Amino acid sequence: MCVPSTSNKISSDISLFEHSKIIAAISICIYNYLLQKYEGNIEKFADVENKEEYRYLLLLADISGIQSFIYNIGHKGASKALKGRSFFLQQMLENIAYYMLDKKLFLPITNLIYSSGGKFYILAPNTKKKLALEEIKKELENKFLETYDGSLGISIAAIELNGNDLKYNENLNEHPISEKWNELNLQVEKKTKI
Repeated sequence: MCVPSTSNKISSDISLFEHSKIIAAISICIYNYLLQKYEGNIEKFADVENKEEYRYLLLLADISGIQSFIYNIGHKGASKALKGRSFFLQQMLENIAYYMLDKKLFLPITNLIYSSGGKFYILAPNTKKKLALEEIKKELENKFLETYDGSLGISIAAIELNGNDLKYNENLNEHPISEKWNELNLQVEKKTKI
């Protein structure tokens, strides 16, 4: 955790673990994208460094209704109930993320970029697997409606990324991914408000 990803240019605020995890996720996405593009012919993987193709999908799943779900308890034993419901929600979130990765997208845990605060982000290849995303949305929305009767809901959105979106822009001193990240969050917020 305390080992920086790089120290030869500037001081890094990213750990070596997080850096390696993201690189693994990106590599898996490139491999799966090119595998589908060239129909399994690995010898044709010549354009690995192409940054113009939209090879990646950034997925966001967000659980809504968390505040009312957690705090809708009586006074007796409130502290234990708060901790229990909070723990339950975090475990549910992780289980949904692992289910999507393992059973629907067939990706390893390295592609789970972030999971906390009632939401998670997955970096996936922009392949035919994205068609499974609509299936996953319907399945989870129906399950939430059936189980929680509208007190909890889930919104899932995705945005395409290319290599340039993942690259740091030294001239502007910014990462284009942060704009895409915000755009994705706005998509989910709009769905939640409907």
